[in-house]
Amino acid sequence: MHLRLDELVGPELAAGMVTAYPPFDWHQVALKSDLLAMEERLTDRFEGVLHREIHAAITSQTRTLFFGFVSTIIAVVGAMVALVDLSG
Repeated sequence: MHLRLDELVGPELAAGMVTAYPPFDWHQVALKSDLLAMEERLTDRFEGVLHREIHAAITSQTRTLFFGFVSTIIAVVGAMVALVDLSG
């Protein structure tokens, strides 16, 4: 990798990039299998709790947005009716 970087960006920049990447030891790099195992453990442990919390949050947000939109539509229609009455 270092040789290819030398060709692409020059030896000085390549040396800086190689020493900075990765900023930790290679044994600390998470593999896809590590992430899948973590996901499985978290899913097994928190599936019911997280599902209920997320569902409640989405439901609450949806209600808030729905009533906000309905209120806005009613206000716009009322303003349009008032403008029509004033103009004619």
